[in-house]
Amino acid sequence: MKVGIYHDMVGYSNIDKIVYDVFDKVMGQVEGGSLVVQKGREGKRRGSESQSLKRDLNVCEGLDEALKLAKVTSPPGSAAPL
Repeated sequence: MKVGIYHDMVGYSNIDKIVYDVFDKVMGQVEGGSLVVQKGREGKRRGSESQSLKRDLNVCEGLDEALKLAKVTSPPGSAAPL
């Protein structure tokens, strides 16, 4: 299974590890298979993010806006949003 992590959250530098750990646990319950977590393109530098105490989820206002944003920011060849 290949999982891509794409987010605009600020101040949540450990989210990639959390996602990996959860999917790894799920894959451990499934017979066979392997897990690859691929980090997405980052719009912000991690160094400045980790030094800042500010946190922001950058939440979309509504499903339509979220789907449009997902279509625009998803890399070519990735699974299309529902």
